[in-house]
Amino acid sequence: MITVFVAILSYKQDIQKKKLETLAITDELTGAYNQRFFYSILDEEIEMADKEKSSLGLMIIDIDNFKMYNEIYTDIVSEMKF
Repeated sequence: MITVFVAILSYKQDIQKKKLETLAITDELTGAYNQRFFYSILDEEIEMADKEKSSLGLMIIDIDNFKMYNEIYTDIVSEMKF
């Protein structure tokens, strides 16, 4: 009986941990990855390129008027939630 209880608690903790990990690296509203995720992946990719003696390319895109898009879609999604 105690073993089953401990197993259930452990399972629930694993689910909560995965949710927290996801929340830590994504934007809750859009689901897009955040800066924390970018830098952790970038570090991993740099290490792998160093190990394999290969090159690494990086492309950064600047979206004009992104603030406007963000405000529009934030309002739309907020209205959908309620």
